[in-house]
Amino acid sequence: MGLKRNHAIKTGCLNTARSNFDSTLLQPPLRRVLLRSSHTKLYYAGLNCWVSEPARAFDYRTIEQATRANRRENLGGMELILSYQKPLCSELVLPVQQAWQPPTA
Repeated sequence: MGLKRNHAIKTGCLNTARSNFDSTLLQPPLRRVLLRSSHTKLYYAGLNCWVSEPARAFDYRTIEQATRANRRENLGGMELILSYQKPLCSELVLPVQQAWQPPTA
């Protein structure tokens, strides 16, 4: 009898926890923001590490964070990739320009 009661308590707590839990937290993001070399087509994984699979690349989450990282790490010839999970357009490629510098005379 005690075993059944403990099981019911555990199950009840688990069901309550599930109903209060936001399952969207476990779902992968709908869009990933990646940096990719326009020359080698390798994705940036951080700390001067490059990978060929976009799933292993670092996700900057926002365009602003990706462009800041590009400037901070002085990466040249980069593309900003908006990688979508399952839309009509699975990938949108944008060129990343280095910070503007005045022309030297």
